[in-house]
Amino acid sequence: MINVTRKIYFIFPHIGVGGVSVLFLRLAHAIAQKNEYKCVLVDYVDGYMSKRANRGLVEVVNYSDNIEIELEDGSIALFQSMTPWSIFPRIIIPDGVHILFWNCHPSNLKLEMPIFRNSKSYSSTVLFYLIRLILLPYMYRLKKFAKYLLNRDGLIFMDYENLRSTEKNIGIKIEDPIYLPIPAESKDLRGLVSRGNRTVINLCWIGRIVDFKYFILKRLLDDLSILASQASMEFKVTIVGEGTHLPQLK
Repeated sequence: MINVTRKIYFIFPHIGVGGVSVLFLRLAHAIAQKNEYKCVLVDYVDGYMSKRANRGLVEVVNYSDNIEIELEDGSIALFQSMTPWSIFPRIIIPDGVHILFWNCHPSNLKLEMPIFRNSKSYSSTVLFYLIRLILLPYMYRLKKFAKYLLNRDGLIFMDYENLRSTEKNIGIKIEDPIYLPIPAESKDLRGLVSRGNRTVINLCWIGRIVDFKYFILKRLLDDLSILASQASMEFKVTIVGEGTHLPQLK
C-alpha cells in the first residue's frame, strides 16, 4: 500500500544558485509527481529552492536562524553530506526520522583548513596528514558520526569516487556501500554522445567558475587537449558561466 502521508524533507537552505539546490528542487518535483510521498523543501524564504518551488506539488518550510523547525516523526530527512558541526542548528530531528546524508561531492566529508582550501599544495601527502593531526579531535567526531550514519543506512554515495574519497578523508573502510546516482531522463540524452560522421565534437560547460570548480574545468580542458592530439579529434568547448576565477581561464 502506498503511503502518501509520509514526508521527505529536502534540507538545503541556500540563497544562491548551486548544484545541490537545483538537484534537490528537481528531485522533489519528480518524486511529488509520483504521489507516493509528500515532498517538503526546507529553505530560506528568499532561497533558491523556495523562490522556484511549484507550490502545487511540494510544500515549502522556511528556515530561519532564529526559529526552530521540528521535522515530522517517521519522515525522511535528506541532506547533502556535511560535517556534524555544520548541520543547520535550528532543525530538530526526532528519533523516528530516517536521516539520509547524500555524498554528492568527494569533499563533503573532509576536514579542511580555510587557509589551504584553494591551495594546490593541499593535495600534498605531508600536508594532508599534518592537517589531520592538528584537527584530530574533529577527525574523531567525524569518524564517529560517519559510523553512526552507516550503521543506520544513512550515508549514501553518488558514485565510486565519492566513496573512495570519503574512505580516504575519514580513514575507514566502508563495507557494502549504498549508491544513489544522480538521476536523469535517459530518453532526453540519446544520441548526444554519438559522434557519427562529425569531425568536430561540440561540448558545453555550464557552471560557476569559482574556487574548486575552476580546477575541475581546467583539468577537463587539459585532458581534451591531450585527447585531441592523440586521437586526431577536434573539440569545440562553449563555457557558460562567470565567477572569480574567470580571468585565470582566459
